[in-house]
Amino acid sequence: MISVENADTYLSSHKLKDEWNKVEYGEIQSLLDQAESFLINTLTLRNGTTETTAFEHAVYEQVIFTLTRSKANLIHQNEGIKLFSFDGSQVMMDKSFISPMSFMLLKKYIYRKVGDIR
Repeated sequence: MISVENADTYLSSHKLKDEWNKVEYGEIQSLLDQAESFLINTLTLRNGTTETTAFEHAVYEQVIFTLTRSKANLIHQNEGIKLFSFDGSQVMMDKSFISPMSFMLLKKYIYRKVGDIR
């Protein structure tokens, strides 16, 4: 499933493929491992999810998200900044470290909290 070769195939036609192509070959497996681990440890996934094509694609999307996310935005977010404005424009900081595309791909595999039992 998740491999450097499959990632190359998937990302070769991605609109942000240039970011992927900048990564040194020796770093690719580490990025894939980090993205996979991050998704597994952050989301409450149903059994068997990691064996799906949706999960594989979500890992590749998470890698691209990590590569393209602005380091300045990460610093601001870690400092607790949620919104800033300048010259009449406002920018809302995304509060998620999960790629929106990865989340969309995995949405049906995530356990949802239905309510509290009291």
